[in-house]
Amino acid sequence: MQRLELGGGVRLYTDHAAGYRQWRRYAAPQRPEAAGAQPGVDVLWLQAPEAARQPDTAAGIGSAGGGRMILNRHAGPWSGPAMRERLRLWGLPVLDRAAWGAEPGSGPDGAGFVRTVCFWVSQLEAVAAAHCFQSPTGGYFYRPLEGWTRPPYLRLARLAVRAVYALGRDTGAVTLRCRRAADETDGPAGVLEEPRPGDAIERVEPVPAPLPAWVLESYAASWAKAAAEQQSARARPGKLLIGLDAELVLHDARRRKLIAASRYLPRGGRAGCDAVRIGGRVRFPLMELRPDPAPGPEELVHHIAAAMEEARLCLEASEDGAALEWLAGGLPLGRFPLGGHIHLSGLPLTSEFARVLDTYVALPIAALEDPSGAPRRPRYGTFGDVRLQEHGGAGGFEYRTLPSFLFSPELAREVLALLHAAARLQHRLKRRDSLRDPVIRAYHAGRPAEELLPVARAAVQGLMAALEFEAVSAGAPTGSGEELRLIRSFARRIDSGWRWNEREDIRHAWAIRKEGLAKA
Repeated sequence: MQRLELGGGVRLYTDHAAGYRQWRRYAAPQRPEAAGAQPGVDVLWLQAPEAARQPDTAAGIGSAGGGRMILNRHAGPWSGPAMRERLRLWGLPVLDRAAWGAEPGSGPDGAGFVRTVCFWVSQLEAVAAAHCFQSPTGGYFYRPLEGWTRPPYLRLARLAVRAVYALGRDTGAVTLRCRRAADETDGPAGVLEEPRPGDAIERVEPVPAPLPAWVLESYAASWAKAAAEQQSARARPGKLLIGLDAELVLHDARRRKLIAASRYLPRGGRAGCDAVRIGGRVRFPLMELRPDPAPGPEELVHHIAAAMEEARLCLEASEDGAALEWLAGGLPLGRFPLGGHIHLSGLPLTSEFARVLDTYVALPIAALEDPSGAPRRPRYGTFGDVRLQEHGGAGGFEYRTLPSFLFSPELAREVLALLHAAARLQHRLKRRDSLRDPVIRAYHAGRPAEELLPVARAAVQGLMAALEFEAVSAGAPTGSGEELRLIRSFARRIDSGWRWNEREDIRHAWAIRKEGLAKA
């Protein structure tokens, strides 16, 4: 066993027994007068977990509780071809000779590529980055990269995070190549994080050896941060806030034409327009509702209704704007892919939490999709599509996997109840269907929703069982609570085979009329 001192009372131990490496982080022994100091956390870092017994998947969000954190519990072995197939199923750009781990990789044959960059990822966040220089023998030399949290490296970091998650890992190193573009800083943050022509993944590794000391320190800092966030969330329960960015398109039914929202709406505010890149240029064709956040589904639906009222007033200021249909879904009329992006603050983001949301929220919603919206994937709406957000200092993240689900106030309440319950009860939810290869293929390939019905039903039933257990534990009658009622209503939609219709004008369900918005 090897021990490394990283300073600040932090010790890292490496153990190569049993086919995996184990890294432990301990705080220095504390004297009684220092009892208020930050406690340590043991990190079990599995590198080849197929050789070891897997810990309980529901032991915690990326941790096993009690100051312990388990990483890569779901990771399995990969070959180069299998890795490339999985990453492409996720819609990620991959070189034809991209390699996994210690396999021979692509040589320096990328004519026209001017940058090769490596990102080290932990828990859905890039923690370090370096310029890469390849030796004639195929190895790499690293030079720390400054400013990698800003464009143009921001989009590459996002690619690296998505690649690690797609392979079922919590940590990993991703080497990418990219071309220099003239407009790398053109556009809002969302557009700047999208892959550009010439971006490609060259190699993915569990952890390259030898691991640079400064990368190891970055990993240790990220684990300490995750442990502190989890401790804070446990110490302050009930601080969860949920918000929403819901995209819609405006449709002129008479002319059978989609109309750019930027003609009627500002770029900011609770009712505005959102950007996409079309033909290399940034445009603002989508309407986006950004209601104020709320602690629960009911309050958030009222805020959605208020944002819709603002949008109605903007559109009705113009004669032609008042007649436009509002379309939701995943890909209405086959033109612009839409999202219903959920914002969460008050809970730390980990890859295990994202897998809970994929299984208990994204899969059930996919079972209700209009088949015409499924081709939105894999470019948009893949499992684990998240972005860290500041949220005005409250922190948190944005879960971007879902399509725009605002087909009615009741459906919106049900979806938000599903998400709110999954977030609150994540430690009790044991299913991880989003890690199963047949489910991944059916979901990302946009195959018929019927293929996802069994896992969707099982996930919703598991969520209802957890809520009923919570109600009994709290002394409340079994089955009580508005949240449980809403999830049961959602389950009935699945059982009945109900599907939303992406050609339907949602103004009717939300009672949007010229004289105003009825109570949602």
